[in-house]
Amino acid sequence: FPVTIFDGETDDENSVIYTYISLDPTKEPECYREVSLDLRNLIRHEVEHLTQRGYNVIDSKKIRRNDAMRRKIQGNPEIRHKYYKLKDEVPANLQGLYSEAKSRKIPFKDVVNSYLDKKVDQGIISPIEKIRIYRLWKNAAEKIGGLPPL
Repeated sequence: FPVTIFDGETDDENSVIYTYISLDPTKEPECYREVSLDLRNLIRHEVEHLTQRGYNVIDSKKIRRNDAMRRKIQGNPEIRHKYYKLKDEVPANLQGLYSEAKSRKIPFKDVVNSYLDKKVDQGIISPIEKIRIYRLWKNAAEKIGGLPPL
């Protein structure tokens, strides 16, 4: 697989999604199928954020801003795992990963495990935190509804 860097963010007041993609040009055009699948996950993740606050808020999904906690997490590598536990990130990650699972036609549980394993391999979360995050996401998936069980 090509070296890709995907990131995104939303401007919920103006209903805008920003995406950041960096591709290894030596892997093009072979990488485009994989990029399209990853991009679908990213867009679905960010769409979920747009429903949490701002112009497109859905009352049942409304979540307050947590910018101070995000800055704290970003500034301290020792607590990076907390990002995956933020109230607004849990449903966004689950929705994005479910979208990816449907696109790839593989079980949702496998996509979630693969995603978290990748974070362990990257040193972003520990194996113990993977288990804790998975349990949190499993419970959240049941509450969100419309998602297969983990």
